[in-house]
Amino acid sequence: MKITKDDILKLAQISMIDVSPDEIPILIERLDTLLNYVSCLKELAQEVNIPELPHNTNILREDNSREQDYVPLMNLAPEKTDNYFVVPMILKKPTTENK
Repeated sequence: MKITKDDILKLAQISMIDVSPDEIPILIERLDTLLNYVSCLKELAQEVNIPELPHNTNILREDNSREQDYVPLMNLAPEKTDNYFVVPMILKKPTTENK
């Protein structure tokens, strides 16, 4: 499969990404490389008889909890209060002036 300029423009439109004309040849080359790699992996999987999984299958594992020693991790924190990381506030409190 060969990626075309139209393919790139369609992907950009769907992804709501602006793509300049200078970027199109680079993206074509990179996507072609990626698709060729995936094709090689698929061929290899067929050669060694790895069955294909259905695309809508989730592989689930049992959810097990276990005790963790958090002290080494907390010691790496630049700032902490008790057993919590201190992080910068990213949301502002709503003000009544903005109504």
